[in-house]
Order: sequence, then C-alpha cells, then structure tokens
Amino acid sequence: MIHIKDIRKLKIILLCLCFILAALSFALGAFVTKSHNRLSSHISETLPQGVHFPMNINTADVEALCLLDGIGEKTAEKIIDYREENGNFKTKEDLKNVKGIGDKKLQEISPYICVE
Repeated sequence: MIHIKDIRKLKIILLCLCFILAALSFALGAFVTKSHNRLSSHISETLPQGVHFPMNINTADVEALCLLDGIGEKTAEKIIDYREENGNFKTKEDLKNVKGIGDKKLQEISPYICVE
C-alpha cells in the first residue's frame, strides 16, 4: 500500500526533475544557438568576397560555382560556356541542359542557387 507521505515525496522528486529538465533544455538551446552563430560567421568569413547563397547562376564565376556540392571546375566551366552561348538561365531546371547536370545533381544544388 502506498502512503500519502510517499506520494508527496514522489511529487517533490518529479517537480525537481521537471525543473532540471527545463534548465537543461534552456542551456542546450543557448549552446545550439551560439554554435550556429559561430558556424555561420565562420562560413561567411571563408566564402570568397561577393558570394552569397542562394547563388545567382547567371552571374556566378567558376570559383563561386565550385562551392556548390558536386560541381567541379570542369562542370562550372561548362555552366559558364552554356550561359555565354545560350544567354542567361531562365529557370533552375535549365541547368539540366549542361552536360554533367541531371535531375539528381540539380536536386542537390537547387536550394543553394537562384536565377535572377
């Protein structure tokens, strides 16, 4: 049989645990925010000057395009050659006209590019 004293002790223990969990949650949130800000600052410092995301594929140079995951120097040059021969890209999907860029590659880089 459970005594009232035991229930009161259990309530106090549970209340203390709730406070501890709340404090840990707050501390973890602050840590994550601080880490994110530090990482964002580091990324901004390491990007070549003038490179911003999403990157405009109609104005990006080889160096900037190579920052996109899976885009090497040769593919970046193909993008620029295609752009010079055919005019600016009208949509992101136009990149699939460049040899070496298919649906999968476009899907990977799509969040990081734009067409202006």
